[in-house]
Amino acid sequence: MFFKASCATCDLAFPYLNSLRDAYPEGWHIWAVSQDPSDRSADYARRLAVEYPVLLDAPEYTVSRLYDPPATPTLFLIGPGGRVEYTTHGFAKDDINEVAHRIAAYTGAEPRVIAPENDGRPPFKPG
Repeated sequence: MFFKASCATCDLAFPYLNSLRDAYPEGWHIWAVSQDPSDRSADYARRLAVEYPVLLDAPEYTVSRLYDPPATPTLFLIGPGGRVEYTTHGFAKDDINEVAHRIAAYTGAEPRVIAPENDGRPPFKPG
């Protein structure tokens, strides 16, 4: 997922991504791609309890130029064949649950709802 430390929508999305990682601990990888300098990225990752790799894209933005995320957050799901199979930007519970369903299919795990409808958080927030 591409993110910026100043992105309030990213703040909303990361706990769900953390839950996604916890729900499916094997058979796939998640990376957070920061568009901020190292110090801001590290502080943000600590604050949001990101326990998977945080890749630094600033200041050259090489990866951002390749993927061209329209907003932060933007999530690209790369399938087993190495192709982008699903993309979402901003935050949408339906999209998080779709990603969970696809990861379950890739890994042979039981699908789980990661972003429940009535958990007190909004179902959608633009990036």
